[in-house]
Amino acid sequence: MNVTPSTPLVGCTLSHYRFLSLIGEGGTGQVYLARDEHLHRDVAVKVLSPGLLADEQARHRFRSEALTLSQLNHPNIATIHDFETVGERDLLVMEYVAGETLGERIARIPLAEEEIISLGTQLAQGLAAAHARGIIHRDLKPSNLRITPDGFLKILDYGLARLAPARLTDLSTRTGSVAESVFAGTPGYMAPEQLRGESPDERADLYTVGAILYEMVTNRRPYSASNLFELVNQVVHTAPPPPRTINPRVSIDLEHVILKLLDRSPGLRYQRAEDLEVDLRRLDRGATVRPEAPAWWRRRVALSTVAALAMVLLWLAWNGSPPPVTAFSARDWVLVADVQEKKDGPALAVREALTVTLQQSRYVNVLPRERVILALQRMERPTHARLDETTALDLCRREGAKVLLIPSVEAAGESSSIIVRGLDANGRLLFVERTRIKPGGDIIAAVDDVAARVRKALGESLDQIAASRPLAQVTTPSLEALERYSRGVDQAARGDLTDAEGSLRAALVADSRFAMAHLQLARVQLKLGHRESEQEHLEAAYVDRSRLSDRERYLIEAAYAEHRDEFEQSERSLRTLVGLFPDDATGRYELGQGFVATGKLAEAAEQFGAARRLDPYSAPAHSELALVLAEDSRESEALEVVGQARGRGLDTPNLRWAHGMALFGLGRLDDARQAFEAMAARSEESERVLGDIYLTRLLIFEGRLAVATEKLEQAVRADRFAGRSYPERIRRYLLGRLALLRGDRPGAVRQASEMVRGPDVRVEHLWHAGYLHVLADNLSAATETLAQLTALVSKHPNVFGRSSILHLEGEIAVRRGRDGAELLRQSDAAQTNIYALMRLADLAERRKDWRAAITEWTRVVKARGTILRNGFAADYVVAVWRRAQNQVRVGDVEEATLEYQRVIDIWQNGDDTADRRRVRDELDQLSVRRTP
Repeated sequence: MNVTPSTPLVGCTLSHYRFLSLIGEGGTGQVYLARDEHLHRDVAVKVLSPGLLADEQARHRFRSEALTLSQLNHPNIATIHDFETVGERDLLVMEYVAGETLGERIARIPLAEEEIISLGTQLAQGLAAAHARGIIHRDLKPSNLRITPDGFLKILDYGLARLAPARLTDLSTRTGSVAESVFAGTPGYMAPEQLRGESPDERADLYTVGAILYEMVTNRRPYSASNLFELVNQVVHTAPPPPRTINPRVSIDLEHVILKLLDRSPGLRYQRAEDLEVDLRRLDRGATVRPEAPAWWRRRVALSTVAALAMVLLWLAWNGSPPPVTAFSARDWVLVADVQEKKDGPALAVREALTVTLQQSRYVNVLPRERVILALQRMERPTHARLDETTALDLCRREGAKVLLIPSVEAAGESSSIIVRGLDANGRLLFVERTRIKPGGDIIAAVDDVAARVRKALGESLDQIAASRPLAQVTTPSLEALERYSRGVDQAARGDLTDAEGSLRAALVADSRFAMAHLQLARVQLKLGHRESEQEHLEAAYVDRSRLSDRERYLIEAAYAEHRDEFEQSERSLRTLVGLFPDDATGRYELGQGFVATGKLAEAAEQFGAARRLDPYSAPAHSELALVLAEDSRESEALEVVGQARGRGLDTPNLRWAHGMALFGLGRLDDARQAFEAMAARSEESERVLGDIYLTRLLIFEGRLAVATEKLEQAVRADRFAGRSYPERIRRYLLGRLALLRGDRPGAVRQASEMVRGPDVRVEHLWHAGYLHVLADNLSAATETLAQLTALVSKHPNVFGRSSILHLEGEIAVRRGRDGAELLRQSDAAQTNIYALMRLADLAERRKDWRAAITEWTRVVKARGTILRNGFAADYVVAVWRRAQNQVRVGDVEEATLEYQRVIDIWQNGDDTADRRRVRDELDQLSVRRTP
């Protein structure tokens, strides 16, 4: 988990380093671009995470290690310049390396083998220099390797891993717990001996080089797991899949080098970085690194080959088809091509039937139609044309599908056959399965039969195949309905929503109980903005959900529950779905949305990240991941995701929104303003409105309250005229808070009353209206609003509603002189509640418990992303100010001074309000106290 210092340092000066911008962060701290005012050069300053150096003894030890590291002078290692402590902050000053990380390069473009060998050689050279001085890195990974604009690779963060606890940012460890101090490093790149808790030597670094090279050639890590314990078990006990099974273009010699590096036994790996460098240089010259096999071995191989061929021929004679596909593993991907028909027939229906039947499998993953369409667009191929063999094979290689399935329908007299050919990604025939259909026979039942044969050929067990339900039960017995449905799926995937709506309605005319058609039509109606029609078809699908496959049934149950604001039930259904189908990108994405609804931002980011890994070109997964990272105050990570998405040619309104939010949270206000202005200039109304709202939030954040008020009043009138109730209610809440800053309580009450008028009043509207009444001391109206909120939540209980009720109950209790602290704590425990934390901080100040107040205000400050996205932006600035006041009270004058300066910088162009003048007066008084 990233540790964010309580006060951003951009614009501050510590020692003789002026901090210019935040350029990265991780488990050991934040890295800033800074200006060395003594030597007039740019440097990278890592501000180590609080508590990383627990005492002076640890600090002294690290200073000695930093001195040793500073003596490393090599073109492939970032130089350590200095280490010092300023106040409570430990600073490691390093060479500033411009460019991009290797992780960013891998995510942005496929790497040519020549470049991979060049970068690997440079990495080996840098390690050789460090190992010669007895220095082991212990935490190599793509994000710790930077590539300069002129192509040099630089190793960063040398020696920090021994100080850092295990960083599990890419794994879920919620299924168990582990002491973080057992090992240091990043588990996905650690050698087996490190994971066993053994002391690593140079060969552990070389294992990690193998993991990095593996990721460079395959665009995936050697091992993947959903939790730490599964990962450790894989690394310690199993060999990774050979790179050429994932990317056939990898040369045999490079694969040999990588697998030698990844050997689980340290004694069988490269023993020295110099040896690795030599072999990579040989590869660069095109030389072979393996001697020819002796004659006796070649004779043995020839005899073995003849024997194996004889066994295959016997098997073919007995079974009439090729043996099972040995290269296919559980959860690998297949692509279903369009039907290659040799007679008129229901081509679309057969393809869709085969797809749906295979999707019931928990062994086989089928590339979704939406992903196929997007891939075709990137390949600049027509998306309306039939997916033929040549195009499909190209698509398989691009999307990592192991097997291409090509169905066809052939006539044989009065009967016909459904035939499915299985090809590997290089076009080699793996198997052929067929089923005869007698005259007047059931085509859908025939697809069931041939699909079962295909699954068996791919290696799935008979028990798993038998567990699937007949296709007619989970879809429709009507061939016409299935054909219309398939056409609608294709049209929706291409974005032809009006055509898709017509096809899906035609499918429902053929079979009104076709639950999957109702579900797909509900999704189309949502995209078209037809909320009533969406609800109608969602309910119809829910009623007939027993006719859905497990995958679709859990999706519809989750969507139905979410539509009714029953977020916990929706989350349970989606957890089950992801457990059954861990590679379902849609399920991961929807679960992420569910976590957002319940305020579990870290969990949401994890699921969106998984969806993005499963479908690297998913624009929604990139967009929602960036948004949730920005809301979770992980803005640098959000910007990295935005950059990766744009590198893949993705651009959506939510991605642009996330970009603006990340800039806002980092304090890059001019850049954020440009981003929001660009949104406000877009043609789509929803994005224009959103951009305009965040331009107003920026004004409030900067203290330009009069301009913000005028802008909001004009926008509310426009919203009322256009019938935009949702943005109108957001703006009225902001107007109410601004009125309270002016001391205009009647104005705040008026806005609160307007917020709850009309239809479609939601939980958040009642909560915000009640809060405005509380702040305006209008407790009778607050109590009445609380009653309305309680009644609404009782219909569809959820954690957000419970938190809102507890918060208002606590606020009203405090205003009436009772102890509402426990209610406020319960509200925040149910779901992080900024307003409850602010009131708890206020109560601590009333008790003169200054340290407790600092703790509560710090929690508010750390939640800046949530405040800026959903709250009243000035609350963040006020929280920084209030924390500074309490720091003065406990004698932490130096830290308080930085906080005061931060507030003044933010409000430098703000209105001349009493609060702004008070901040300046308090800072002046503080300066007098600090003067000797």
